[in-house]
Amino acid sequence: VWNALPNDAETERYGGDPSIFSGRPMVSSSTTRHLSAEVYTDKYGAVAPRITGSISCVASVLIIYVIIVSPRCLKSIYHRVMFGMSVSDITKAVAMALTTLPMPKYSRATERYGFVGLRIGNVHTCNAQGFFMIFGAYTTYLYVGSLSVYYLCAIALSMPEPSIKKKIEPFLHGVPIVVGLASALPPLFLDMYNPNSGDAWCT
Repeated sequence: VWNALPNDAETERYGGDPSIFSGRPMVSSSTTRHLSAEVYTDKYGAVAPRITGSISCVASVLIIYVIIVSPRCLKSIYHRVMFGMSVSDITKAVAMALTTLPMPKYSRATERYGFVGLRIGNVHTCNAQGFFMIFGAYTTYLYVGSLSVYYLCAIALSMPEPSIKKKIEPFLHGVPIVVGLASALPPLFLDMYNPNSGDAWCT
């Protein structure tokens, strides 16, 4: 496609420079950012995360349900780690699935980047979406690490469950939650959560 000759509309759209279609490394950094930004600001960027986010949310809810109805419930370390991971994933998945909805209807950022998705929010809903997105993402990723640490202790090191519970489990929950809050709170207090062209949601 890059070697095809551009039509007038394509040339005008990307700044009147037909060389970007020649296949040569002459694409400016601003053009590259523009092309990547379109993925998040067009209809695809507004709809696709709603599908994937909803699927992720439903899957995490099912995991929590299976844990709650199981005979051991939250009595095992494994179940508690999976429960924490699922809860944090739900916060991230819901924030992601909302995509452009929490964005302010009118703002300099949304007008500048040209988000085409429905926007019915305000500054506060945008801040909430950004907070839960960042908190949920960091917490979920670190809970995956916590699960790996648990496997290391329980299987590779053959540590007894009471020993893991006393010496290791506080860190399995504490590290993800503390890091998640430390990552999500400063931007909230500094009013740094805004719509941007690099995501289909407020970050």
